[in-house]
Amino acid sequence: IKINLEAPIHLCGLFIPHLKDMQNAAIINVTSGLAFRPIATVPVYCATKAALHSFTLSLRDQVAALGIKVYEAAPPMVDTALNKEGRDNRKMTYRGISLEEYIQTLIKGLQEDEQEIRYNMVGR
Repeated sequence: IKINLEAPIHLCGLFIPHLKDMQNAAIINVTSGLAFRPIATVPVYCATKAALHSFTLSLRDQVAALGIKVYEAAPPMVDTALNKEGRDNRKMTYRGISLEEYIQTLIKGLQEDEQEIRYNMVGR
């Protein structure tokens, strides 16, 4: 809860005073596809990402007049070393999309000024 929700909220509060004086300022909050389609095996993780999604929506409205853009990156499962051991223990064969593929999705979304940058399973 501290890492997934409290820290991004706190950091936004710290950065906004600096960003309001910059041109092309932006905040990118990273949620998850699980913010939109939670699963029972990780309920707290899903809840924190859903809460960060809600916070991001409100923050976007709050700072719009300051010229700060607020984006939400909501990746699906991405094949990284994160929780590799847990996936191995559960004998998961699907490891997610490649990191390179997700980065391309993220960059394209930013270039197209998408406020919510999602991937296939959640509307991309």
